[in-house]
Amino acid sequence: RVHGDLESCTCASCFRLLMEDVLRWFLLLLNALVLAFTVRQRHFHSAEHNRMFTEEGKKTILLVIAHPDDETMFFYPFIRNNSSHEIRVLCLSTGNADKLGEVRKLELENCCRRLQIPPQRLFIEDHPALQDGMHQRWNIDVVAELVWSRMSGVDMVVTFDQHGVSSHPNHIATHLGVRQMLVRHADELSNVDALMLESTSFFRKYAGIFDVPSLFSSVFFSNANVVELYRTLRCHHSQFVWFRKLFILVSRFAYYNTFRHIPFKSSESY
Repeated sequence: RVHGDLESCTCASCFRLLMEDVLRWFLLLLNALVLAFTVRQRHFHSAEHNRMFTEEGKKTILLVIAHPDDETMFFYPFIRNNSSHEIRVLCLSTGNADKLGEVRKLELENCCRRLQIPPQRLFIEDHPALQDGMHQRWNIDVVAELVWSRMSGVDMVVTFDQHGVSSHPNHIATHLGVRQMLVRHADELSNVDALMLESTSFFRKYAGIFDVPSLFSSVFFSNANVVELYRTLRCHHSQFVWFRKLFILVSRFAYYNTFRHIPFKSSESY
């Protein structure tokens, strides 16, 4: 009986070690593929990309997100590729849908430290009109006002597009509020660049590294270190459930960020 139990434990341990090795090699292979794509992409950055991120020197960038963990789940390649610029993060809610708002605020602070964004450049709002939830309708005017209050000294604002990546209503409201702010203050923001993270079809969203059309976007960033992304997302411990771990492996947003301009001047349209 004891001998049988020991044999079962040994088999289970061997299987676990085997699976860990398989996962490790899979991650290394993914990293190698992303690195190859990244090296190739560096030779094809558009003139527009170079103007905004290389030729004009250091910028102050305001990243506007809806919830704690959005910065890592969706914008990680952008943040990692722009550490030479001053990135500020405005989070419009505490993510309190499950009554974990205070916990999630601390998690976001820890995550931003890991991303080299100090506490003085992180702003977390908790407005009654902007509470986390799939069925919560956000007040677009409030979003616009809060974003405008953080625009001093900003050269570029970055957020979701009108589809919100995952069609989450809070993401979409974030985009609408940012765009409303831009339209209202267009004259004052004539020298500000405004970018929105490109949403894709379901199949491209979960194509991971194989989302080849991303390579032809005019504003493109890639991530070659999936292991570091995993460690960073782990800062959001309360949200670090199995489907988010899977998301890291299969989502194109773990590997690529592509952007389009937010149209807010009279001559521009979607």
